[in-house]
Amino acid sequence: MVFTSKEYLVFFLLCATGYFLLRWRFRWILILLASYAFYAAGEAQHLVLLMAVSLATYFAGLLLDRMRDGPARATVLTVAIVALLAPLFIYKYLGFVLQSAQGFVVDGGQPASLGFSLLLPLGISFFTFQALGYLIDIYRHDCGAERHPGILALYIAFFPQLIAGPIERARGLLPQFRRHARLEPDTLVSGGRLILWGAFKKLVIADNLSPYVDTVYAAPTAHTGLTLLIATVFFAFQIYCDFSAYVDIGRGCARILGINLMRNFDRPYGARSIAEFWRRWHISLTSWFRDYVYVSLGGNRRGLAVKSRNVAIVFLLSGLWHGANWTFVVWGGLHGLALIVLLWTAELRTRVICASSLDRLPLLHDILCVGATFGFVCFAWIFFRATSLDDAFYVATHLFTGIAQQMADGRAVAALIADSGGSPDGFLALMLAIAALLASQILTDDAIRRWLDRRARWQRWGVDYALALGLLFLAGNSDAFIYFRF
Repeated sequence: MVFTSKEYLVFFLLCATGYFLLRWRFRWILILLASYAFYAAGEAQHLVLLMAVSLATYFAGLLLDRMRDGPARATVLTVAIVALLAPLFIYKYLGFVLQSAQGFVVDGGQPASLGFSLLLPLGISFFTFQALGYLIDIYRHDCGAERHPGILALYIAFFPQLIAGPIERARGLLPQFRRHARLEPDTLVSGGRLILWGAFKKLVIADNLSPYVDTVYAAPTAHTGLTLLIATVFFAFQIYCDFSAYVDIGRGCARILGINLMRNFDRPYGARSIAEFWRRWHISLTSWFRDYVYVSLGGNRRGLAVKSRNVAIVFLLSGLWHGANWTFVVWGGLHGLALIVLLWTAELRTRVICASSLDRLPLLHDILCVGATFGFVCFAWIFFRATSLDDAFYVATHLFTGIAQQMADGRAVAALIADSGGSPDGFLALMLAIAALLASQILTDDAIRRWLDRRARWQRWGVDYALALGLLFLAGNSDAFIYFRF
């Protein structure tokens, strides 16, 4: 059930109506049943897996909470982690491992075929990591075990964030399921605006960018220069609008129900460094790897060399988390390498900035940093989007081939529009939508809210009307969200 579908709209309206008609102590039952129905609508065959993960997490949490610190408690945590990771490995990575190994297995003088493929359960990477974080928090005494099996199951399966996050922490989300929430006008308006903004980003921007990106990346060797560059930059905006749209719609729905989910994106393309980019992009995943992997490896405590090693491990794992393909490993490795280079060159960069007087021109310095960071992020996205390493390397090495001539005659862009089934007017409207997105990113959310609060009512609502009209007239063909299979 896709968030932007009519079926989901009816589902949520019925769910929210029943939620506020019920007494608060029974609401968890409705939301848990609704969450299971939501998941079953997409993949009923994997609902048992979701329930099994919830049960295993519940009993493991109780056991860890009752045990004293020592080797036995560490063993229980290890067994629980392996048990929770086993389905994720089998569904997501076993085929990748076998495919990677088949070149080393010889059968009659030829590489053996070790093909293996299973349909990846929706959201398995998200609800598995949420369950793991809960158990590790109990082990570290950062939270106690949840005694109510239904509330714990709801924590694992809460439908607004089940499929694509954010990956919530137990101490932040669990207490909210016991809160006596009322239907407040302010939360209804703010939640509705999040849903509207998310739908606009998905349907007007991401879905209209998709044909251009798909046309080029389906056959990258048929393109050079400008069209490769346009498709790569378009993908940067497509994946941001697609992923953040899902989170915004989910957060908006949860907010209407009185549940606050964490913010997962904070204007990432305004970051001035790769480190800052990862503090703004997929915040829940970045903080998860920081708290449960990076810190466990030693974090910053053992010198620059060990810190660099830990960064490399975290980002290689992050790449694998995103997909069982070597392209994702390279994507994660590129980001890790960039962070390591920045660590080792910190003093040198400071001296260069001072010698060039950029420290006296902070605005110019920020613009250069944002541009360089965005350029690197777009380059790395090539490996995320390409279907193979060969395609990725082709795009990376032909981004600027003949670009000056292509920009002069304009035929490359016209051909791309025609091949993608678009029109010049539609292309222009898409550029204006992206410009509106960038304008909204320049201002912080607090600044926008303060500005709107000072306007007349018709002006405050004018933005919402404009977004609604954009949805009505500019919405593209709704595609499944990119992160549905992660």
